Amino acid sequence: MAENWNANEYVAICAKWSNEDPPFQWLALADGLRPRKDRGWRFEVVNDGEPMWLYGIGGTGLLVALVEQDGRIRLFDYDADTTVHFDDVNDLLSAIDPYERRNRAITEMIKSFIEDDVGSSATLKNLQEELLRQDQALDGQ
Repeated sequence: MAENWNANEYVAICAKWSNEDPPFQWLALADGLRPRKDRGWRFEVVNDGEPMWLYGIGGTGLLVALVEQDGRIRLFDYDADTTVHFDDVNDLLSAIDPYERRNRAITEMIKSFIEDDVGSSATLKNLQEELLRQDQALDGQ
């Protein structure tokens, strides 16, 4: 399952936010995004226990993917301030590559989130190394 979550925990968390039991769309989303971990995807529970898949380096969420109550997949692009809906995970996966590529940098949003630490060479070096790993995964190296 998602990093730091076992399958039962993931299902229980996602079932709270789903009209399905078990939450099939959430399971499909995990199956689709978990293999993209090296590209920068990770699963988190935020706010009031809301599950979501986040994409970005330095702990940011430049892209946010989640299953809405109607079962559609919502992809939010933070920098573009746009939301796109997909009927299923296959539709998302067939369209996601350009979103990942457009958000594969140390953007202004990332700099603003880590502004206090960017001055340190260690933090910047870590971000650059994470970005390099992400680039290699996106380029299939």
